[in-house]
Amino acid sequence: MKHRCTIVVGMLLMSLIVLEAQAQVRKVARATRMNTSAPLHAMGPAQSPQRSAPYAVPNKFKEFTGSEARTDRPGFADPARQAQAGTRLAASVLQNFDGTSDDDNAALLGFRIVPPDTDGDVGPNHYVQWNNLVAEIFDKNGVSLTGPFPGNQFFQGLGGACETTNDGDPVVRYDEIADRWMVSQFAVDGGPPYYECVAVSTGPDPTGSYHQYEFSFGSDFPDYPKLGVWPDAYYMTTRNFANGSFFTGVQAVAFERDQMLQGLPAQMVIFDIPGGTANDGWLPADLDGPAPPAGAPGIFAGAPNTTGSNEIQLWAFSVDWANPTASSFTQVATLPTDPFDTSISTVPQKKPGENLDALAGFLMFPMQYRNFGTHQTLVLNHTVDAGGNRAGIRWYELRDTGGGWSIYQQGTYAPDDGLHRWVGAISMNGNGDIALGYTVSGKNDFPSIRFTGQTADQSGTGVMNVAETVIVSSGGTQRSSSGRWGDYSAMSVDPADDLTFWHTNEYYAASGSFDFNTRIAAFQLGGGGGGTATSIHVEDVQTGTQGVGQGNKVGTATVTIFDDLGSPYAGATVTGTFSGDYNETVTNGPTASDGTVTLTTTGTAKGKVTFSFCVNDVVGGLPYDPNANADPAFACAAAKGGASVAGVRFASETPDDFALDQNYPNPFNPSTEIAFTLPEGAEVTLKVFDLLGREVTTLVRGYREAGRHQVTFDATELGAGVYLYVIEAGSFTATRRMTLLK
Repeated sequence: MKHRCTIVVGMLLMSLIVLEAQAQVRKVARATRMNTSAPLHAMGPAQSPQRSAPYAVPNKFKEFTGSEARTDRPGFADPARQAQAGTRLAASVLQNFDGTSDDDNAALLGFRIVPPDTDGDVGPNHYVQWNNLVAEIFDKNGVSLTGPFPGNQFFQGLGGACETTNDGDPVVRYDEIADRWMVSQFAVDGGPPYYECVAVSTGPDPTGSYHQYEFSFGSDFPDYPKLGVWPDAYYMTTRNFANGSFFTGVQAVAFERDQMLQGLPAQMVIFDIPGGTANDGWLPADLDGPAPPAGAPGIFAGAPNTTGSNEIQLWAFSVDWANPTASSFTQVATLPTDPFDTSISTVPQKKPGENLDALAGFLMFPMQYRNFGTHQTLVLNHTVDAGGNRAGIRWYELRDTGGGWSIYQQGTYAPDDGLHRWVGAISMNGNGDIALGYTVSGKNDFPSIRFTGQTADQSGTGVMNVAETVIVSSGGTQRSSSGRWGDYSAMSVDPADDLTFWHTNEYYAASGSFDFNTRIAAFQLGGGGGGTATSIHVEDVQTGTQGVGQGNKVGTATVTIFDDLGSPYAGATVTGTFSGDYNETVTNGPTASDGTVTLTTTGTAKGKVTFSFCVNDVVGGLPYDPNANADPAFACAAAKGGASVAGVRFASETPDDFALDQNYPNPFNPSTEIAFTLPEGAEVTLKVFDLLGREVTTLVRGYREAGRHQVTFDATELGAGVYLYVIEAGSFTATRRMTLLK
C-alpha cells in the first residue's frame, strides 16, 4: 500500500531489467467451422450432454505443481498491505439482483456443477451473464429478457463440438468499439481434437443473431481461456495441456476480429509464452473506453512466481493478418513488485463448510486497459497470503505516460479483521475511480460478496479508501463440493456513462452441496466529487509525551478527524480526557487541512508515564458521529479517573522493544512525523533514502535516551515519489517506506 514506483521502460532502476525476448509463431490456422445463427431469443433450448451426478470440474491448477511451489513464509510481512479498510462511503448501489444458479443447471441440464466460473459484462442496454453452464440476458433493471439457457445455445446451428457439447469456462465481453457482443467457451469433452468456440453478435442486441466460429487446437487442451477486446484482434490466453494431460505452459492467441465482425472466414495465430511450466496465470488486456493509440499491439501480463520472483512481465502481441507468420510476440517490460507470498492454498468458511480453493498463483480475470490520452492504464489483481495464511488481494495500476509501462501504485487489500478476501475482479472507470469486487469468508463467517474502491482523488496512494460494502451475504456454506470456488468473477464499467461499475460473483443462499447462486450488482463510488458529507468522526488517535525540562513531561494526543466521505476534515474543535498519570480534560482546535489536531496536557509527570486518552466530543460544521469512529475505543467519555478502558490507546515512556513506526501522515505533503522507540539508551542514526539508494538527509545522529522519540521530515524541496527511512540503534535496524505526493 502507498507505493508509487517510477519504473520506466528503458531505465535501470534497482533490479528492473527489460528483457529483449521474442517468441516464435507456434500455429496459424483458419476457423474449422463458421455460421451465422438465427436470433438467440427465437431459438428453442439447445440440447446439452447430461450427467447422472453432480460434477466438480477437475482442478487443473493443482495439476501444475509450480502454481503452489512457493514455500510458506512464516512471519512474512507484506510491505504493501492495507491493514485498515477505507471509510469513504460509496455513492450508491444502483442495482442488486440474482443471476443464474445451480438450480438452473439442474433444471436445464439435469445435473449440478461447481465452480460456476461466474462471468458477465454490461452494454448500453443489457447485462449478459454466463456461468458454468448456463447464460441469461437481462435489461439493466434486472428483468430477464432471454434465458436462462444452456451456454452452447450461442452456437446452435454451427454443428460440431461447439453445438453438441457444453463444457464451460465461459467468457462474455462487450466490444465497445464495434457495439457488439463477443462470447466464448471451450469444447473439450471427448477430445482431442479440442476447440475454442467464439461467437460475435451481428448487432448491438445480445438476444439477436451471432456469427459463430469453431477454432481447433488439435491435441492441445486450451484450459482456462480468457479473452479480451482489442482493435486488431480478440486476444486470448490459455493454459495448455498436451493431449489433455500434461501442462506445457501458457499460450497467447489472436483471433481475426475484423473478419468475425462481418461473419467472414477468420484466422487465429498462436504463440507459446516463453517460460514453459515456470509460467502460469497470464491474461490479455481488455479494452474499456477510448481505443488505444493507432497500431498499438495487444498487451499480455503475467506475475510468474515459481522461482520466488516478485514481478509483472508485459509482452506485446503485434498481429499481421496479411502475413500471419510475420506476427510478433515480444517482451516489453519486467516490473519488480513489492514482495508477495502466494503460498496460501485454501480459504476457510464457517463450519461445517469445507475449505475453499484460494486460487493463488495467477492473475484474476479480467485485466482492464484504459486510454486517458495523457496516459494509458492497466489494472490487475491476484490473491496472496497477506500474513498468517490469510488470503488478501494484491492489486496494481500500471501506467504508460509515453516512456513505457511502470507500476504507478500497488496495494494488498487485507484489513485487520481476520477475514479472507479472494476471487477479485478490478476495473477503472472514465473518472479514474477503481472498483475491486471479491468474496469474503472466515472460519466464523459465511462467504459474502463485497466491494471496495479508490476514488480518483486518492490515485497513487495504493489505498482503497472506499468503505467496504456488502453486495450480498451467503445464508450458509458450501459443503462436499470438492472445495471448488470461483474460478473467477467479473467487474466491468457501464459504457452508457463510463462511471457505473457492474460486478458479478457467486454466493450460497443456504448451506448445501452443488447449490451456488450468483449475484449481479451495479454501483458508483462517488469519486467525481459527487455526494455531500453529513457527519464527522475520529479516524485515528496517536498518543505520546514531550519533555519540558528537568525530567518533566506533558502528555499528547494527536487526533485525526474525517468526514463520512473519507476525507480529512478541517476546522473542528476536539475535547478529550487524559486519565492515569495525567488526569484532566483539555480542548484544542481547529483541525488542520489534514484533519489533525494535537491536544497537550497542562499538567506534567516524571519517570515512567502511563496514561489513556479518550475523545469526548468533536464540534465542527457537521455532527459528530462517535459510532463511525475507526476504533470504538476512541470515544470513551465514560472512563473515570485512571480506570483502564479496553482498546484505548496507551502511551508509555519506556517501551519494551525497539520499534520504528510508520510515518504519519502517509502519504504526505510536504512534511510528516517519524517516531521510534528505544527500550534503552543507544547511539541512533535515522536517514532518508530515495529508491536508487541515494541518501537524502540524516534526521537523527547521536545518543538518545530510552523512550519514544519523534522527528519531522520536511520534503518541501523534494519531488513526489516513494522514499525509504532507515534506523540503526545499537544492533537494531529497520526500514519503512513513505510516499510524498505533490
